[in-house]
Amino acid sequence: MSWLIRRGVLASVLCLTGFYVLPVAAQTLSLAELPYQDPRPLEELLARDEISFNNSLQRDWPRTLRTLELYIPAGVEITPSSLLFSILRQRCTRQREPAACRLYMDFLSFLMKQKRAAPTPSNPPLPVLLRPAQLSFKGTAILDALARQDAATLQSALTEHWDWIHDVIGRYLPDHFSLYPVSKVFANIRDTCHHSKTEIACRLHLADIDRLVDSNRQQAPTLFRTLNQLPYRDPAPLDNLLKLSRTEWDAQLASWPRVEALLNRYIAWPVAIVGDADFARARLDCLAAMPGDYVQCRNYLGRLADLMRSKRRPANPFSPLSTKT
Repeated sequence: MSWLIRRGVLASVLCLTGFYVLPVAAQTLSLAELPYQDPRPLEELLARDEISFNNSLQRDWPRTLRTLELYIPAGVEITPSSLLFSILRQRCTRQREPAACRLYMDFLSFLMKQKRAAPTPSNPPLPVLLRPAQLSFKGTAILDALARQDAATLQSALTEHWDWIHDVIGRYLPDHFSLYPVSKVFANIRDTCHHSKTEIACRLHLADIDRLVDSNRQQAPTLFRTLNQLPYRDPAPLDNLLKLSRTEWDAQLASWPRVEALLNRYIAWPVAIVGDADFARARLDCLAAMPGDYVQCRNYLGRLADLMRSKRRPANPFSPLSTKT
C-alpha cells in the first residue's frame, strides 16, 4: 500500500513539474505528404569528397542526423514505403553506411526539389550528338553507391522511384544527348534500361556511364554550338579538297593531321553540334568514326562549305562562348 501511495505521489510531482510525458503514437506520413524543406543542407553534404563525407557520418554524426531529421523527424513513419527507401533510411540513420547515406540524402534532396519544381518547358531541349570523350567529367560517387545495392534494392529503385533514377542518369547523360561513335551494345543497354527498367540492364548502363565519365578527367570542356553560332570562314580551302579525285584524296591521307587541323579551324574539336544531328553525324563520320574516309569526308566537306557560304559574313568574334546546353 505504501508503495502505491509513493508511486501516486511521484506521478503527481512529475505532472506538476512538467516531466511526466505520456507516450505519443508515431506520426505516419507518405513521401508526398512530407513538407518542403530547403535541400541545400543536403546538397552541401553531398558535395563533399569521400573523406569529408565519411567524417560527417562518423565524427560529426549528431549534426548530420539533425540535418536528416529536418526532412523526416525521428518519430515519423513513412508509409507506404518502398524496399529501397526502407533500406536506405535504416542503413543510414542506424548503421551510418556511407553508400546508403549518400543515396538517402540524394533521394531526399530530389524529393524536396520536386515539391518546388518549375513547370516543364513546352519546348524540349535540342538534340546533341557528341563523342563519348565529350561527356563532361564529374564525381561519380552516386553511381558507385547505386552499384553497391543488391539486385532487389536496385530493382525497387527502378520500379518505384524511376523519376529519381532517371534524374541521376540525366546528370551525366541527358536524354537529348546521343553519343557517337559508340558501340551497339552501349546503345542497346541504354535503351533497355530506359524502356524496360530492368535491374541487369540499368546496372550495366550505370557502369558504362561511370566508366565513360571517369575516363574524361583530362578532357577539355565541351563547347555546345548551334550551326548559327559558328563563325564564318572562307570555304575556298574546302572547295579545293572537294575537287580532289579519290586517288588524290588518298594521297592527302599521308598528311591527314594537316587536313584534320584545317577542318578543325572551321569547327573546333571540343565543339558539340546542337540541333542538327545529320550535320553532326557527317562531321563525326569523317573525323571520328571513319577518319579520312573519302565518301564520308566528301559528304562533310560539302555540308561544311555550304554552311560557310550561307553565312556570307563573319559572326561577332566577341560573342560569349557557352559550355552549357
